[in-house]
Amino acid sequence: MHIKETLLQYGQRAKSGFLAFLRRRDPVEYFIALMIPGLAVFLLRCMIGGSDAFLGIFFEKCEYLFYDFFSPVRDAAMGVGVYTEMDSIYPPLSNLVISLFSLCMPAEYLSLPREQFYLWYNYPTAILTYILFFTVSLMLLGALLGREKYPSTKKTLLTLLLLCSFPFVFLAERGNTVILCILAMLIYTQNYNSESPMGREIGLFMLAVATGLKFYPVLLGLPLLADKRWKDALHACVYGLICFFVPSLFYKGPISVFWAIKNTLGFSGRSTALADDFMTQNGISSQLGSTLLMVFYVLVVVFAVLAALVERKPWKTWMFGAAVMLTMPSIFSSYNWLLLLPALIAFFRSERLEGINWGYFAFLVIPFFTYPPRGWQDAILVVCMVGLYLLYVVESILHFRRFFKERKAVAQSAA
Repeated sequence: MHIKETLLQYGQRAKSGFLAFLRRRDPVEYFIALMIPGLAVFLLRCMIGGSDAFLGIFFEKCEYLFYDFFSPVRDAAMGVGVYTEMDSIYPPLSNLVISLFSLCMPAEYLSLPREQFYLWYNYPTAILTYILFFTVSLMLLGALLGREKYPSTKKTLLTLLLLCSFPFVFLAERGNTVILCILAMLIYTQNYNSESPMGREIGLFMLAVATGLKFYPVLLGLPLLADKRWKDALHACVYGLICFFVPSLFYKGPISVFWAIKNTLGFSGRSTALADDFMTQNGISSQLGSTLLMVFYVLVVVFAVLAALVERKPWKTWMFGAAVMLTMPSIFSSYNWLLLLPALIAFFRSERLEGINWGYFAFLVIPFFTYPPRGWQDAILVVCMVGLYLLYVVESILHFRRFFKERKAVAQSAA
């Protein structure tokens, strides 16, 4: 009996010591520990399976290589026609930035029919423009990650492994300019609690820039309301108006913003076709199905706004805001998982792995190191999205419950 009790006590101490060890470790260390074998397995798979294994993770095995770069660049070269003829879904600021790349493209390439965008490989200036764009973008990202307060070795490993992660590899193949939006979002989140007034102001301006580039990053401004930073929220709104109004002057004024919104709604409607077909096959009419989807999206956004008003750590609101973005069919994709990067970096910066944080960590990092073949990608993203939603919803319900209890207690004490 004495031996059994001794063994139980030893086991309990070992368990407590092990859990304490896990809590002491930086989440970045776990991320690195997952990324290294994940990348090694992917490289081994490519060496064994050849080009098919490598290309198998990309859309249509790279048949539309760099499509998300060259197609918008060619459209933006048309000026106002980018909205009236090409139905661009990008806000004026985004098209203005993209049009700068078109200045480096040969006129012969820009005049080709839209379906011949893939002929960029015949034009050295087009190739070099894309290489410089993505190289500079990754260098800027590396510089931003270099601002994090980690030892040099850990910082270097984190940066290199992130740039080799599955969403970044996929983004490089797509060439999507969302990388600019992510950079702006990261600057904002890094400066959110800056001790420097100038740093905070730069962060607010970059939130406006991110919103001016893609619309949806406006959700990342919600913590300003929860933290009652009314003045900062007002500044962000003013910067946002500037980022929409000034670029719109190059496209016949503010009407271009409404054109972009209209085109975005039309594109989003087309991107829900698979969901509409699924509901139709299960006895739900197309009209009712579209209505149900619209109601669902509205409820998700409303819940995100209401839940964000309950004071909590900003990274959780940024995380859920990015998850809401990814819920939209036109945004849901493997490379757009990088919209969660600012929240992930903020999580690394402020948290330890204990309790519910293990769940957040798991669902945030799984898509980074798995390098799944194309057929598995959507399923993995859906599982991670559902996991993040459930964790956030449960926490929000508990927050609301505690909030109303506190209000009730205050009211009773006042009576």
